[in-house]
Amino acid sequence: PLYSSAASDVYKRQDRKTAAADRWVYRGEDIAGQSGSITIMKKRKKLKTTKKITLSSRKVNRINTLFAQAYKDLEANHLVEAEKGFQAILDIQPTNVQALLMRGITSGRLENFAGASAFLRKAIMIEPGRADLYQNLAVILYQQGSVEEALEAYLHTSRLDPKNYRVWFSIGYIYIKQYKIEEAIKAYEKSIELGNREPKIYVELGKLLLSVQNLDRAESHFTNALREDPENRAVSYTHLTLPTNREV
Repeated sequence: PLYSSAASDVYKRQDRKTAAADRWVYRGEDIAGQSGSITIMKKRKKLKTTKKITLSSRKVNRINTLFAQAYKDLEANHLVEAEKGFQAILDIQPTNVQALLMRGITSGRLENFAGASAFLRKAIMIEPGRADLYQNLAVILYQQGSVEEALEAYLHTSRLDPKNYRVWFSIGYIYIKQYKIEEAIKAYEKSIELGNREPKIYVELGKLLLSVQNLDRAESHFTNALREDPENRAVSYTHLTLPTNREV
């Protein structure tokens, strides 16, 4: 999330055609196309108030109503209406981190990446220990073309959430774009070590290992990819055409 850490069942139900155009927000996929990087919480956290900013029950109810409608608008791809709803919450409570997060999502969906980045940075200033905020900021920064900043945000996410294997997939993806093959291999291996079993990571790691002539390890990862996705013809072809003579 531009919510929390678990993917929303509502967003999971979106068909692939719709999700393809907006995958980095709705389907929880990151810049590398893996699922789950941008995550949506299943249940909205209860509104928190502080001694400094005490909201009346009327305002609390109003915020909850606005959230409910804005989520529906976002689900229905009514982005402008969703944006207005989340902004209305911020008009009532400017420090509402969830609203800042969601305002960032809608701005990103509307390709206002500078605005999305600003909302996420403000959320981070309020709750600097939330890994998901940095993770989503990384996606926005990459969309902006700020690759180095995106990498730093992903690396910071990995420090806040060391068991998040999707972050390491994204880190590896950026390293590939920077032609840092050895670093990319290590990042992908770290992702697998942490539990990533998606066929895509085995395929991409296999390709990287092929590029550095590590044929045995490449074959091992292609085999793993086929185990997870036996119908993957592209992997089957690559696997079958690997050199059989490994002697130098």
